[in-house]
Amino acid sequence: FDRIRMTADIRNTDITTGITAPSYIQDYDGNSYLDFVFGLSWSHDSRNSAVFPTSGGRQRVSATVTVPGSDLSYLQLAYSNKHYFPLTKGVTFALNADLGYGLAYGDEDVYPFFEHFFAGGPRSVRGFEANSLGPRTLDAENDPTGGNIKIVGSAELILPPPGDSFKDSARWGAFFDIGNVFLDDNAAYDGKVSPAQGVQLDELKYSVGLSASWLSPIGALSVSYGFPLNDDSGDETEEFQFNLGQTF
Repeated sequence: FDRIRMTADIRNTDITTGITAPSYIQDYDGNSYLDFVFGLSWSHDSRNSAVFPTSGGRQRVSATVTVPGSDLSYLQLAYSNKHYFPLTKGVTFALNADLGYGLAYGDEDVYPFFEHFFAGGPRSVRGFEANSLGPRTLDAENDPTGGNIKIVGSAELILPPPGDSFKDSARWGAFFDIGNVFLDDNAAYDGKVSPAQGVQLDELKYSVGLSASWLSPIGALSVSYGFPLNDDSGDETEEFQFNLGQTF
C-alpha cells in the first residue's frame, strides 16, 4: 500500500551547554530558535509480512523544510528502502539503503548541528559504536558531530532457526554493512570540527557479522556480533550489540 503524509510543526530549540560541550556547540550557547517546519513524505509497503518478511519491500521518501517566518532556513531530504528477495524456502536475501541530505538556504550559512545525521550502531553500521562514525571535533575530546550527509546500506542473508521450536518467532543471519556520515560546505564549522570535504567514498566504513532476532515476551529483540573491516585507530568499535523493538 501507499501512504502520503503531510505534517506541520512548531519547533522551539533552546541551546544550553555545559563546559564539557564541544566548542562548536558552545558558540550557540544561549541561542533560541523558533521554526515553523513543514514535512511531506511518501511510503510504499509491499512486504508479505510486517514481521520476518520474505518478499516485497518498504521504501520511504521524505522532505522537511522550514517556512518563511522561521529563525532558521534549512531543508532535509531522506530516502530509505529495504527489499526482501526469497531464495529458497525459509531463506531470504535483504538489501537496505538509508540516505539523507540536509542543507541551509537563504541567508543561512550553516545547516544546524541539532539536525545532523549520525551513523554506527545496531540500526546502522554494526560493529561500530552507536552514532560514532563520521566527522569529529578538533578539540581534545574528539567527539563525533554527525553530518549533513548520510550514506548507509546493508546486505543480509536471513535464515530460519534449526528445529521447529522457534520457527515462527526467531531468525538469524549474516550481514555486510557499509556507511558513514559526512559534512559539506552547508555544514562547515571551520576550525572546530573535521574539514567539510563532502562525500569521501574511501571513508565509508564496512563490517560483517552474524545477527539474530527473537520475538521475546517483552518485545522484538535483535542482537548482532559485528567485525569492522576497515576501522581506524580513532574509531570506536563495539562487536556485540543488541536492540529492543527491531526485527530484520
